[in-house]
Amino acid sequence: MTLQELKEKIRDLGFDDDATLSEYADIINNAIVRACKTIALTVKAPVGRLDINFKVLGRTDTAIEEGSTTNPINIDGVQILADRFNVVSVLENVTDAFGNVTAQKEQSYYFDGTAWQKMGRYDLESLTKDENGNILFDSVDRIVIDTDTGVETFGSWDMVQDRILVVSSSFTTPLTIFYNERILPINESTQDDARVQVVYQCEPLVGLLAAHYVWLDDDERKAILYWNEYDQLKEEIMAKSLKPKAKVIGGFRWRG
Repeated sequence: MTLQELKEKIRDLGFDDDATLSEYADIINNAIVRACKTIALTVKAPVGRLDINFKVLGRTDTAIEEGSTTNPINIDGVQILADRFNVVSVLENVTDAFGNVTAQKEQSYYFDGTAWQKMGRYDLESLTKDENGNILFDSVDRIVIDTDTGVETFGSWDMVQDRILVVSSSFTTPLTIFYNERILPINESTQDDARVQVVYQCEPLVGLLAAHYVWLDDDERKAILYWNEYDQLKEEIMAKSLKPKAKVIGGFRWRG
């Protein structure tokens, strides 16, 4: 459902015409965002998908092509370029408190589109930005991996600063991350064909709940009417969707 389609539904819930609707533009935009957040928290959140599928291309211990400077990283004097490798492994020196080299260890790095990052630490905010630079990641819903026996939930991970996924640096099995989307603001610059952040099953709820918020101050009767319709429809949708039909790995998770 696009923003324009949603606004047309809201127009039919108490506005005389498009001109009257435009007078409430800011209120309607805020009401839509508030409705989407409420539905995401209490009913069903929109879930995005991020695939981390890196292939280690081998150890690099010599400088790469002098004169090429696209996204370089220098580790112990070794220059690594993102246009040549998606993941690299290099030998790094391990030093003691006095700066003496005591050993060498192999460390893998991946390029996230902007900068080189250590393998095993994935900044999910950076990796889920849309074409306008908006951060879509809000929280992890679940993580799955492909195994010889099928798709399984992956549980050996942790989060740092609520955005950095941490797994073992030696773990190179492809990961599929399903994440709850962050509800983005809507303003006068938001295009009418922008996608409304709500799952398909909950689309009928957004207009009713947004209309409730729109009329909450100006017309209590309308606000109560739309809330009652929203609440009844929400219960019907949740009851229908909670009936088990098949085993699903990843995707959506009902609230409550």
